[in-house]
Amino acid sequence: MKYLKLVTFRSLQGRHLIATVILTSVVLIGVFSVFFSVQETRNQVAINLESRSELLTNSRHIHDALWLGYTHLDRFLLDPNQAEYATESLNSFKIAREYTSYLINHTWLNGKYQENDLSLLPNYFDELIAAINHLIISRKDPTKQYPAMAISNENLRPNLRAFVNAMAIMVNEATNEEQNPHFMEVYPELTHTRYLWTQTVSNFRIYMANQLGVFDKSALSTQEHSIETLYSGVNQQLSKLSMYDNQGKLGFESSDALEELYRSSKSWFGSYLDIKKTYQNKNWRTDVELMRTTVEPTLFNIWGLLSRFEETLETSASKDIEEFESSANKQENLLWGISGIIVLVALLSLLSMRRFVFRPISLVTRALREEAAGESGIIIPSSLTSETQNLVDAFSKMRAQIRSRQIALENKSLYDELTGLPNRSLFIDRIKQSLSQADISNNKLALIAIEIRHLKKINDTLGHNVGDRVLIEIAQRLQSILNLHDTVSRTGGDQFSILLNNLLEPDVLKFCEKIVEVLSDKHHIQQLSIEIAPILGIATYPKHANNYSQLYQRADIAKHMAKKNMIQVMMYTAANDEYNRERLNLMGDLKDAIVKNNLDLHYQPKLNLRNNQVVGVEALLRWNHPKFNWIDAEETILIAEQSGSIDQLSFWTIKTGIKQCADWKKIGLDLSMAINLSVHTLQNNKLPIFVQDTLTEYDLPPSSLVLEITESAMMTNPLKATRVALQLDQIGVVLSADDFGTGFSSFSYLKHIPIDEIKIDKSFIVNIVNDGTDVAIVKSAISLARSLGLSVIAEGVETDETRIMLKQLECDYGQGYFFSKPLTANALVKWLKLQTPLETLE
Repeated sequence: MKYLKLVTFRSLQGRHLIATVILTSVVLIGVFSVFFSVQETRNQVAINLESRSELLTNSRHIHDALWLGYTHLDRFLLDPNQAEYATESLNSFKIAREYTSYLINHTWLNGKYQENDLSLLPNYFDELIAAINHLIISRKDPTKQYPAMAISNENLRPNLRAFVNAMAIMVNEATNEEQNPHFMEVYPELTHTRYLWTQTVSNFRIYMANQLGVFDKSALSTQEHSIETLYSGVNQQLSKLSMYDNQGKLGFESSDALEELYRSSKSWFGSYLDIKKTYQNKNWRTDVELMRTTVEPTLFNIWGLLSRFEETLETSASKDIEEFESSANKQENLLWGISGIIVLVALLSLLSMRRFVFRPISLVTRALREEAAGESGIIIPSSLTSETQNLVDAFSKMRAQIRSRQIALENKSLYDELTGLPNRSLFIDRIKQSLSQADISNNKLALIAIEIRHLKKINDTLGHNVGDRVLIEIAQRLQSILNLHDTVSRTGGDQFSILLNNLLEPDVLKFCEKIVEVLSDKHHIQQLSIEIAPILGIATYPKHANNYSQLYQRADIAKHMAKKNMIQVMMYTAANDEYNRERLNLMGDLKDAIVKNNLDLHYQPKLNLRNNQVVGVEALLRWNHPKFNWIDAEETILIAEQSGSIDQLSFWTIKTGIKQCADWKKIGLDLSMAINLSVHTLQNNKLPIFVQDTLTEYDLPPSSLVLEITESAMMTNPLKATRVALQLDQIGVVLSADDFGTGFSSFSYLKHIPIDEIKIDKSFIVNIVNDGTDVAIVKSAISLARSLGLSVIAEGVETDETRIMLKQLECDYGQGYFFSKPLTANALVKWLKLQTPLETLE
């Protein structure tokens, strides 16, 4: 009883215990009343909720199966060779139909939904599955999908072969001057007829590609006019040849062949008109018509029916909610009564807490603030409760402990514990103070960042005790050479910093030499003679920095550059700062440009110098930066190397080049694609696998890809580069020795690497017409290549005289601005179309 009395009247906890018991009793009575009243309504709502959930889940299964079936159908339509998509599509629609049966037969509906609407679903699904079966059959057979294709296979191709064969007979007979004395008169007409026929067929092929959406469909009418105009020209030429035949100027075989030309060209043109008429019909493609008239409308009906059904379920859910709200409103008055009691008890509790807790605590809080401000001797009155009195007692003890620790902490927070030098925080504060004074008095400041190299080796070899003694002696030596107004600080494990006031740059450099001299003297510790190697970086104010953080950062950058260049002292220069804000921004921008595919490749043609035919292109990187405009390839590669994204950039270039080469191949342009490999990428073991996978992805033969390797790339890590190059050669990729002749070991590494061609550097090509030495070098390189079975390409061909000389020297290929500057992919296609066939440059 004594304990109970103490807890009840003396302790704040006891007082609140009584109030809590009373409040809890009232709340429990009210809660049980509400619980039993609401329980019945809740049970019914639960039953409805579970049934609706089952129905909605079933409806979502139907939606999911429909969506999956439609997705697989779309993939099959895009690639009919993937037959599994067609099977999966049909299976998905059949699964959706099975879910429909469960939906219709669910017992909970009980007239809550119009069964007549749901009963339409099986019929819709049957109609949909039948249409998709028909669509799959037509999509697998191109002649059923494209009626025009059947005309092409059955009529166009046989007539085209017949025309070509007949033309070959006539040309062959005309070129025999002994049998045909009218060769000079007949042969030009034959070649012109063949040219017009070739142009007619080529325009027809482009026309067919345009009908399928490969190019711009707006050009269809122009292409139709071109085909018909060219065909008219062919007929005119045939008329001329008929005149020659009547005059006896054609041979015996040519007379028969001429009749075949008339027949096959006329039949071919008639088939062309049939195809043109077919494409003007809206049913020119069977699968599109099926999708438009049957599949998509049926799917729309099914989805609409399911949507209306789900809306009905939501409406019934709203009715349940209304019933539940009605039941809840009946209990509202009871809840308001309980709430009133809770509020009353809360007010009484607040008044009690204010008197017995808040007021004593506020007194303690005010005392703490005054204690923090340095005031002492504050007296806190006794409390009416044991809990707050304990708080007062704890505060008194804490006050004594804080005062004893404060002095030690202030010293420890500003000075290095080992050397006694100012730490980083105090050093930065002194830099800020010196900068403020320098602005007023126009003084100059210098910050020297010092790193003690090999300190870790001293710790690991001789122990941390010796390493600590070395650091203490370094601190003492640095302090011994400082002026009164200068500051030395230990800012890290093996890092020191010195702030010099009002010294000119030459004096700063002399002082650094003195630091090196003092620290480089041997340190005699525990009968050991220890040498250290300091590295110093210098930054000055206001020349190199505008604020303390810049000054600190650039002194550290100078130290880093000194360490990188293996010298002891270096003054900061912006040219050596790889980490300036602009360069860092460019590094980030380049990574974004690679990920977002915002880079470009331009392509420079390579020509066979024997027949002046374009055989390939070289891919050249272009980066159009939104702020700095065009950034050249060398600078882009340097930024990629510094940011660690060079492999990502190289892989992007290879994949983009291969894709473009494959796209050209689809439209009849059989060109090789040459791509430069960087030093870093040639060391990457993943390169051969990536090249193989990319070639497979775009169905491009390995011989279409030419990887250009510079001597510097090979010599950086010869063993690793050779291993990667051999793997590329096994794939079948063409390897080219780029910038051949500019290094010291160009000839030696040819016997170790499976090179297929050498690319003579343009420095030997530009002045070859006027420089006999360049002629001799190029001639020797070509002779060497011939003996090794390699082909030769010359870059930097800028004049016709250069081209002629290279041809005389029997160089295989040429590349340069005389032929064309680097072009975009579209511009290159247009450029190729404008080139005159055969004797372009002779």
